[in-house]
Amino acid sequence: MRGSATLVDRDEIVGLAVRLGAWLDERGFDTDDGRALYAEDVVVHSPSGVFRGLDAVLEHLRGSSPPDQRTYHAHSDFAVAVDGDGATLAANQIVYFYRPGGELIQTSGLRVDYTLTRTPDGWRLATMQISLRWHRTHD
Repeated sequence: MRGSATLVDRDEIVGLAVRLGAWLDERGFDTDDGRALYAEDVVVHSPSGVFRGLDAVLEHLRGSSPPDQRTYHAHSDFAVAVDGDGATLAANQIVYFYRPGGELIQTSGLRVDYTLTRTPDGWRLATMQISLRWHRTHD
């Protein structure tokens, strides 16, 4: 029976990563949706710095999202490992930055490595390691 639970967990974890990308693209930083994605004590290591706690992550996202710029996050190559109430997720990610109307500004290739924790409300991101692999500015 544990095998089927692992498949359900894997589906929920991959779904969480997909929802995270959509939430970032929709700029939902002022909604409570972030609480359905991140643990309260989340730690994010990114090219922009280290952010500790959900409030710090949300503040960073609000401050680093220019009003004249949008994003589109695309994930691939998910690798999930579940161990009881903890899990890891590794994936590749391409982020397209563009202006409203479609003008492409830049593209970044990232490697994302997450740890997750199971809560009574479902899986939440506990730590995130976001590593820039490549970056291209479009003229």
